[in-house]
Amino acid sequence: GYGHAVVLQRSKSIAGPYESDPQNPIITSTPYYYYRRNDPDAGRPDLYNPDAPLQKAGHGSLVSTQTGEWYVAHLSARPLPGLHSILGRETSLQKMVWTDEGWLRMADG
Repeated sequence: GYGHAVVLQRSKSIAGPYESDPQNPIITSTPYYYYRRNDPDAGRPDLYNPDAPLQKAGHGSLVSTQTGEWYVAHLSARPLPGLHSILGRETSLQKMVWTDEGWLRMADG
């Protein structure tokens, strides 16, 4: 689908309660202002953003390096005209930073 995203929640305890990031999703290629949850998105061209070179961004894993840098490794695709991604889902890497309020953001904005 075209509406995948990486959303963030945090808690002081593994058991919760969890608080959703007010700017969710933190990574997405959908053109909508907010991520449309619980909406089937497979094959939906209205979720395709022609201005985004990477499509289908989502399903990320957060990692930190030994030097204290943070990254999210996530899936994406680079479609040809017509929405066909002949290379399939690829792995992308985004550098991240923590805000003073304790939320994760893409380093390049």
